[in-house]
Amino acid sequence: MKVILDTNILISALIRNSITRKIIFTSYLDFYYPKQSIEEVYRHKNLILKKSGMTSKNFDELFSSLLEVIHLVSEEIVEVGLDMAKKTGIEDSDDFVFLACAFEIAGSILWSDDKGFETQNSVKVMKTEEIIKLLKM
Repeated sequence: MKVILDTNILISALIRNSITRKIIFTSYLDFYYPKQSIEEVYRHKNLILKKSGMTSKNFDELFSSLLEVIHLVSEEIVEVGLDMAKKTGIEDSDDFVFLACAFEIAGSILWSDDKGFETQNSVKVMKTEEIIKLLKM
């Protein structure tokens, strides 16, 4: 299964050694993340460091390890689906890229705990608890 990761899922995996991190590193799912959204993770780096107790070096190493098992989606691919994403009714413009990825990666779903995606029905969105049930973890 192809799964687009929302930033909140990636940040969760960075903050603690949780089921989210385990799923990303060990499941059979294929994960995708928009390359242009990497800067969004870095905008939250200080918060992640504070909540996790990690050093900056630990953060960089863990983030690099996560990105090794995640396919980065190019801006060109995201750009193709942006117009459709903007018509879905979601309010947070930062979230358009995730919907655009889902539109352009055939058969994919979006993994997010963000309630903002509940206002649209164009893309299947699964919350962490649903992913856990799917994987029987």
